[in-house]
Amino acid sequence: PEAVTQLKDVDERQDAFLVVKLVPKGEEVRLKDSTEKVVDKTLKVFKEFVQCLNEMPSPEMRVAGGSGDKENRFLWGTSHDEQYVQQAEKLIERTVQFNMANAAEAVQLYDEYTFLITEEERIREFVQDSSKTIQDYIERFTAFKAIDLRIRQKLPGEIRLQMVCVDCWELNETLRSKAGDCLKILLDQVVAVNFERNERLVKTFESTVTNLSKKPTSAGELVDLEQSLEHFRGTTLKELLDEFQDIRAWQQMLFDCEHTLTPKDFKAIAETAAWVHQIDSRMSTREGYLRQERDTIEGKFKKDRSDFEDDLTGYLGLVHKFKEAGNLKQMEDYLEHI
Repeated sequence: PEAVTQLKDVDERQDAFLVVKLVPKGEEVRLKDSTEKVVDKTLKVFKEFVQCLNEMPSPEMRVAGGSGDKENRFLWGTSHDEQYVQQAEKLIERTVQFNMANAAEAVQLYDEYTFLITEEERIREFVQDSSKTIQDYIERFTAFKAIDLRIRQKLPGEIRLQMVCVDCWELNETLRSKAGDCLKILLDQVVAVNFERNERLVKTFESTVTNLSKKPTSAGELVDLEQSLEHFRGTTLKELLDEFQDIRAWQQMLFDCEHTLTPKDFKAIAETAAWVHQIDSRMSTREGYLRQERDTIEGKFKKDRSDFEDDLTGYLGLVHKFKEAGNLKQMEDYLEHI
């Protein structure tokens, strides 16, 4: 195999009598046509050739213009049952079998590439594992790129032997196509997951802003809003920003892998980036508004308390007056006053 791969296209090679193809079958690489099939086809040609030797016009017949002696009209015929014909047939059969056996050795060149035939199923399982990291994806990407390069650089388009030429062009392109399909599945999954994550981030930002934009109608609602804002700034916002940074890292990986992105994909991350850019200022604005609402509610509360204290003082005065009129013996005088 090493000697075969070292040959260049410009090197002289023997002309091939037969051309056979290598094709993927199941999880293996095999010759497209079996040895038995090639032997049968070759022997069929030989038998037809022998048949063609019968009833060939003799030179005398040609000179006489087809009107010579009947016994000399044709050359001596050849029968398939003749000893030398039988021996020639056996020789052809052995020769074809020997050369097909040599051609079958060509499959050894593809031992390290046959996994590509069924790799798509494994790569689909890989992308469904959410625990895989950027490094895991980069390693897979690099491996597929490397094997594609080896196919182009090391595997010959054809292998010319003594009698047989093994056509490898179609198989090589099939293997490269398999590697390309796996790469596309790998990177398309990153694009799809990033798109979903961007959508979730945008919805989270929108939902948070909507919930915190409610106008408090009581002190209890004001406290709830203030606590929600404090929790968002202290915990939730950091989680969302970390999520966005992770999305950017995966996006950068797609750029590094030169994967084609659509306007839809760019729009998704652009919308998320816009929210990340403005969320802090919007929360600050909302915080200032809630502070004003707290001042308003506290002012109203103080006024209500002051009014209550004034009312309480008035009621206390009345109580004192009632105390002064607490002698039962003077009840008739009090009633006259009333």
